[in-house]
Amino acid sequence: MKQLYLAVVLSVLVVGGAACGKSNRKSAYHPPAATAPTPAAGGNADQQDAVAKADARNFVSGLEACFVDQQTYTNCKKPAGINVPIGSGPGQVELAKAGTATYTVVAHSGSGTNFKIDKGASGAATRSCDKPGTGGCPAGGSW
Repeated sequence: MKQLYLAVVLSVLVVGGAACGKSNRKSAYHPPAATAPTPAAGGNADQQDAVAKADARNFVSGLEACFVDQQTYTNCKKPAGINVPIGSGPGQVELAKAGTATYTVVAHSGSGTNFKIDKGASGAATRSCDKPGTGGCPAGGSW
């Protein structure tokens, strides 16, 4: 009985091993490359404006975190921990004005529209854009 069992196991291994070896596939599968453009890299005005508004909000988050440590916005031109391009060119965000308790953040969209977040002395923030009714700037000029 033991010899029969051993013969069956060896037969299975030999037959199963015969299927192993070189594959009959011509080549490995390679998925197609992604072709969708990134919004910041030449997307339409709506996409570019959406990126600018998100960057402005992210910059403000970093600015408020900086204020906790500094107790003024004047020392927070480049807040740590944010991943937005800082500057005054298209696709960049800047701290245009800063005071002890007030600021103006401007996000310059690649579309040419500027999106502002102003924090006044009352502590209230207002959001505006300079090209009402175009791209991601609503007709009323507030976003």
